[in-house]
Amino acid sequence: MRKQRGFTLVEVAIALGVMGALATISILALRGVRQRGNYASATGDVVGALRLARSESFSRGQAVYFIVDTNVTTDALGGPASPRWWVLLDVGGNFDFTAWDPANPAGLGDRVLSNGILPNGVTINAPSGYPKQLKQPYQLIPATSPAPTATPVYCSFCGTSGAKNGYGWVRFSPGSAPTATFTAGTTSSSFGQQLTLTTNNGTVDFTMVVAILARSGAVTTEEQP
Repeated sequence: MRKQRGFTLVEVAIALGVMGALATISILALRGVRQRGNYASATGDVVGALRLARSESFSRGQAVYFIVDTNVTTDALGGPASPRWWVLLDVGGNFDFTAWDPANPAGLGDRVLSNGILPNGVTINAPSGYPKQLKQPYQLIPATSPAPTATPVYCSFCGTSGAKNGYGWVRFSPGSAPTATFTAGTTSSSFGQQLTLTTNNGTVDFTMVVAILARSGAVTTEEQP
């Protein structure tokens, strides 16, 4: 009669170690997939908001603003507060950004058409050396040298001081070119402006540049490796 043999403690330990390593790898892979999904979704939302603002301006015959807050702060509960954006219809044609309150975006009598917050881990920011100069024919949009150097680099139409530090706007207006105009003091370029979304999956940065053309108000994107 054959004697049955069980597993030794060493074999059990090795098996548990292998299972633990595989579980860790799976968790990291899933986390990376989720982060990449958040990044793709956030980019789509921002591009969609800009295109909504442009199309609503043409269809209504009124100015429509895309406003972005690039700041990453804390919310009322002490948790992380991500960058956010609004699409705002300028009802009276007299929108005043200096008096506009992000806590009450319709407080000046204007109408919020859409708004959103970027997912955790996705920021309007740029790793060192980014954004790179965009490919032709968009190479004159502010980015980093040799294109006009954006200030700040991650949002060429955002402010760098004052009460609205980190905020910026794009105004879409029907009728005559330029269709898109930008925050006062914006990096000099008659061609257009850009903002850059970035995330990191734990090992790799993903960077997407969203460019807005001044003359037509058209929006284009370029993912930069």
